[in-house]
Amino acid sequence: MNQSLYANLATERLTLIPQADADPEELVAGLNDFEVSRWLGRVPYPYTLADAHKFIARCREVPAPTWCITRDGHLVGGVGLDAHLGYWVARPHWGQGYATEAGRAVLAAHFADPATGHVESSYFLGNQSSKRVLEKLGFRDDGPRDIASVSQGQDMPGRRMVLTRAGFALSCDLRRADFGFIDRNTPA
Repeated sequence: MNQSLYANLATERLTLIPQADADPEELVAGLNDFEVSRWLGRVPYPYTLADAHKFIARCREVPAPTWCITRDGHLVGGVGLDAHLGYWVARPHWGQGYATEAGRAVLAAHFADPATGHVESSYFLGNQSSKRVLEKLGFRDDGPRDIASVSQGQDMPGRRMVLTRAGFALSCDLRRADFGFIDRNTPA
């Protein structure tokens, strides 16, 4: 993965900062809500300050392509991409298109590298909002999948989704107005 493609990602409304720089109290405020954590595989509930500090420390030790989604300097959610795209948005910010916007910026950086391949994601059955985000980004359903849920203490039924380079390009053509991302390392 070409790390430089992922540096300083921003969109018209959002700035994506490394999760290692997260404010632990803002993480707790966003993730210590069962209506958020129930849809996330790896997030415990309740989510405590100790969980936030442990998460930030792990991000500092093992840098990964994960970001805090911020607007006007405040945390609204998170997004990450290894071979799997994951994201969350704090409940006060639901319905504003932040997951789609941040996801599109991360995926644009991913596919800017010609050596990268497809991306997978998944959602828990019942999470229609996440399903819609993935469809807007160009993901296609690839069948059922059980997903481990830390907050619920069991595997939950879900759907596996796959995004190809062509699928992403098509989704961008269909939504040209909200496609791009701003790489603040590149002169205007």
